[in-house]
Amino acid sequence: MRHQLKSEGLTAARRLGVFAALRFVRRRQAVVLAYHGVLTRSRAASAYLDYNFIPADVFDLQIAHLKQHYHPISLSEFVASRAAGRQLPPRAVLVTFDDGFANNWHVAYPILRAHGVPFAVFLATGLIGADAQLWSERASRAVYLSDRSRVSIDLRGRRRQFDLSTPQLREQASRAIVAFLKRLDPAGRERHLASIEQAFGRRALSVAERERYDFLTWNDVREMARAGVEFGSHTVTHPILSTLDMATLERELVDSKQQIEDQLGIPCPTFAYPNGGAGDFGPREQRAVRDAGYRCAFALLGGLVGGTADPYALERVNIGRDFNEPMVEAAAAGVLGWGSKIRRVVTRSSRRLPDPAAPEVEYVL
Repeated sequence: MRHQLKSEGLTAARRLGVFAALRFVRRRQAVVLAYHGVLTRSRAASAYLDYNFIPADVFDLQIAHLKQHYHPISLSEFVASRAAGRQLPPRAVLVTFDDGFANNWHVAYPILRAHGVPFAVFLATGLIGADAQLWSERASRAVYLSDRSRVSIDLRGRRRQFDLSTPQLREQASRAIVAFLKRLDPAGRERHLASIEQAFGRRALSVAERERYDFLTWNDVREMARAGVEFGSHTVTHPILSTLDMATLERELVDSKQQIEDQLGIPCPTFAYPNGGAGDFGPREQRAVRDAGYRCAFALLGGLVGGTADPYALERVNIGRDFNEPMVEAAAAGVLGWGSKIRRVVTRSSRRLPDPAAPEVEYVL
C-alpha cells in the first residue's frame, strides 16, 4: 500500500511538471545512478530476489529518458572535471553498475551502446571469474527459496523462529537475516551464513538463473575496457566496511584496487562503498579509502552531487526493479534522496546491530 501511494504521488508530481522544474533548478548538480543488473526477461516469481535487476525493455526506456533529458558523461570525465574544479555540463548524468555481474556486458552494454551512453562498473574483484555468489545473495536465496514452513535458528546466541508459510513471510525473514548478517564481521558472518544455509537449505543455481547470478570474467572485463567501459573498485569480498577491523579494511581496499590495475594496466582511482547507506561508512572508512590511493568514493544515499560535495561521500541513486517512469524521474531529480538524508542523520551516530526478528526497510547490495 505504501509503495502504491508513493507511486501515485510521484505520478501526480510528474503530471504537474514538478520533476521538469527540478531538472532546471538542479541542473548544475550531477546525477549518478547505481544499477546492479539487467535481465533479458522479467522473472515475475522472483520479484524479491531480483529487486536490483531491471528487465531489458524497462532499462531501455530508462536510458532513452536519460538521453533525452540529461547529458550523459563518463566516469573519467566526472572525476577529471571535479579534480580540476571545472563545472560539469548542465544536467550531467553518470550511469554506474555495482558488483560486476555478467549481464552488465551481455545485456546492459548493447542497450547503452545503442543510446550512446557511457557507463562504469564497480567490481567486487574476488567474485570476478569465480563460480560464486555474493554472501548477501546466498542468504537471501537460502531463506526465500526454502521448502521449510518454519525454521528455528540460533543467531548470535538468540534462538529465532521464522514462519515461512507465505512468500511475504519468507521475504520478511530474508530481509531480517540479511540485515543481521550485514552488521557482523566477516568471520562471524561466514559462521552464521553456514548455519543459515544448513537450516533453510541451499538450492543450487539452475541454468535459467545464470543470467541473473553469473559474474564477469577477467577476459570480459578486459574486452569491456577495450570497448570503452570504465571500472572502479567495490572491494574484494563485498563486506560492509564499518564492520571491519583496520587491517582487513585496508586489505579490501588495496587488494581490489591492485587487482583491477594489474588486469587492465591502468590506474583505478574510484571506489564504491558496498551497500553504501547510512552507517555503512564514516570518517574512518573515508580516510582509509583516501589513504589507499582512491581519488573519490561513491555512496548510495539517494541525492545529487554538487560542486562542493565531499569526494569520499559522493551521492548516488539506486534504481530498483520496481521503479516505474515517475520513480526514475523522481530519483534523477534527487527527490528520493530526501528520506535517505533524514535516515542518515538519525543512524549516523549509532551503528546498532539490527534485531533479526524485525524486517529491514531497505535492501541494497
